[in-house]
Amino acid sequence: MSELRIVEDWSDPETRGHTIPGARYTSKEFLEQEWEGMWTRVWLLLGREAEIPNHGDWQMEEVGPEEILMVRQKDGGVKAFYNVCQHRANPLVDGPKGHVLRRFVCKY
Repeated sequence: MSELRIVEDWSDPETRGHTIPGARYTSKEFLEQEWEGMWTRVWLLLGREAEIPNHGDWQMEEVGPEEILMVRQKDGGVKAFYNVCQHRANPLVDGPKGHVLRRFVCKY
């Protein structure tokens, strides 16, 4: 794998700008480096609370290579989990939104 640099050397205060190589938009290698080097280290916005207003409402979002499942709790709070069961790593939900009556259940 060729090493693409995510962050260039910005030590020169006279630097006014730089061009962005096209590979940053098309390279799978750069995408993987960017995911590991940046996106896993910052807070990410998954959705708005208003999108899951009622107890049991859920929403699934793709975040990089992961699927994150957000669900409204009985107490009104929101919790987020990976969209996989611990039993077989099977997805818990298949769609982008829905409602669960009691709990998420593995399909196996």
